[in-house]
Amino acid sequence: MGLFYLSFNYIPINRALFIFFTYPIITSILAHIFINEPITKQDIISISISFIGIVAIFWKTSLSGGTLIGDVMVIISVLMWSGYIVLNRYTALREVYYKQTFWIFAFSLIFLLPVFIFTDSFSTFAAASAKTIFLLIFVGFVSTLLPYTILNYASKHMKTSVIGVFILLSMVLTIFLSFAFLGEEPKTNVIIGGIFITIAAITSVYSFDQLFSFRKYVKVRLKHEGWRAAVRILLRR
Repeated sequence: MGLFYLSFNYIPINRALFIFFTYPIITSILAHIFINEPITKQDIISISISFIGIVAIFWKTSLSGGTLIGDVMVIISVLMWSGYIVLNRYTALREVYYKQTFWIFAFSLIFLLPVFIFTDSFSTFAAASAKTIFLLIFVGFVSTLLPYTILNYASKHMKTSVIGVFILLSMVLTIFLSFAFLGEEPKTNVIIGGIFITIAAITSVYSFDQLFSFRKYVKVRLKHEGWRAAVRILLRR
């Protein structure tokens, strides 16, 4: 991800984000090539809907400008992130997920420690207040360790294509949290894009036939047994 953030020096952030969020497409292709996961009609539909959502979110946003090196950096980042998701799926089927998470962070520490030392980051960290250190540890746990542990666990139970689309829900959650806690009102196109991404996540797990048949089933139960029966059905799912 460091290469992705470095690309911001060469191309506009919106352009980098738009290119990066195409990773569900690349992830599905790599999973099909390297771990023989089939690309089903349902996968194509959910990924297409998610892409429409991405386009809607960036609608009327300037994506021009920057240099070729920035685009190359983002494309490499997309390939590396997609490769990580595929590798996660491959190893999660064979290893215990928390052991996998431990080794990922252990090797990351080994590679990043020289950067930490030679950039004199230690003195900066040592000069930080107790509150700042606590916040760094908290953010590191909540935004890094916990999500990656959950991702590794999910990789054992979900197809790679489904995981790729579900990770896009982070955008929807960000939009909601920005509105709830910061009072930032999202534009109409952003709301529409978020709805499309949410639909894509649902359709990546349930086909349209399953959704409509379930709807009919709930409707029948609701008619004959009342709304409490329908609620019980939804909670069981």
